[in-house]
Amino acid sequence: MQAKVAASIARDTERAERAASRSPPSATPARPPGALPLQNALQRQVDASPRIRAQQQQIDRLLSPPLRVPQRAERALPVASTGTVGAVVQRAQFTLSFPQVGQLQLAGPRQHLFSDFLAGAGYTYDSRTRAVNTGATGAANFATFKQQFDAYVLQHQVVELGPEERLAGIRSAGERRVREKYPGAEIETLAKEGKNNCGIYRVQAKDAAAIVIKVLSKGLPAAAGAATHVPALRERFIDPDEGDPIDIGIPLAFEEIQEGPLSFGLATYQAHGVMSLNAALEVQDLPVERLRGAARGLGWRVAAFHVAPIERNDVKDGSYLVHGDLNASNLMLSMDGVVGLVDVDDLKLGDIGHVKWDLDSLLGSLRTVLVARYGAPAAEKVATQMKQGFVEGYTARLASVRGSDDILRQLSGTLSG
Repeated sequence: MQAKVAASIARDTERAERAASRSPPSATPARPPGALPLQNALQRQVDASPRIRAQQQQIDRLLSPPLRVPQRAERALPVASTGTVGAVVQRAQFTLSFPQVGQLQLAGPRQHLFSDFLAGAGYTYDSRTRAVNTGATGAANFATFKQQFDAYVLQHQVVELGPEERLAGIRSAGERRVREKYPGAEIETLAKEGKNNCGIYRVQAKDAAAIVIKVLSKGLPAAAGAATHVPALRERFIDPDEGDPIDIGIPLAFEEIQEGPLSFGLATYQAHGVMSLNAALEVQDLPVERLRGAARGLGWRVAAFHVAPIERNDVKDGSYLVHGDLNASNLMLSMDGVVGLVDVDDLKLGDIGHVKWDLDSLLGSLRTVLVARYGAPAAEKVATQMKQGFVEGYTARLASVRGSDDILRQLSGTLSG
């Protein structure tokens, strides 16, 4: 079977190379509506999305060990009203012995919790004399005092979790929060993990536009800031109705959550498309020349995104619009041909170095997903053809841009390497 796949790819590659040599791309192509579209056949691979979801659900079971957090006390121990241990007396005061101070274990985080416990209970403690004053209604002796403090620690301590325990806990808590936030909505798990996230969910509530929610384990300040600066950049530079079918998934809201020892965020975005380029390539079985054509259309769109400030003569903050984490998972395909850029927390204006970073990241991610699809030897042939198609589209789109020769000269190493 592997030999048949390799032979088929070799034949497709030869046909694509012959076609490319017969019909070199024009340096200054026209740009009619719908020019250089992504291949419809590639987009039709969305029919395979249930298979992808099923695979993710199986992997989820291996990636989500239970969070091991000590069980918390439901409430502080009651204070008795008799003369036994725990009695309440008027103006109780007692002095701790040195061994009793040791039993309180006041080193490290417990020292801060001890201060909070005293303030909350209305108690005072003189560290010089070791005298405790619990007032008119507090603990009458050390035994009750320690019980109350230990209960307080169980309720408020920050549990030290290992990296895997922390991520597993955020995955579980984040998904629960999303489902609690949108009861009755159709919720699809798009991914369970990523660079900064512990889950991505597409939420379709009744009579509402679809949204995407990311559970973030880090990068919270950037996500909070994106809710403000990304819509402003989109309004300033991007209009898919102008003819370049590329858009930006707008951040709609951000919520930071502290749940016990876990700190994470919920970032909500406008939903775009129906399937990522990464997912489409994982399941497609298209001829190489079709994939090369799809890459040509992708190159056209990415170039239009990058040079939007130059074309709008608005370069005071930077000459190029850059994504910051451009890869095949962050490009969403749609049936109308508009490619949506998602995971846009790092979207900004930058220089040619940032453009190179975007291109290196995207082309590298394409090669990675093709290796997973075909295996290393065959994938290199497909990746070479797709990169050539991408460069054709990218170069063609830049042809009408002011200073395009200088831009392409600076990008020559990235586009030809």
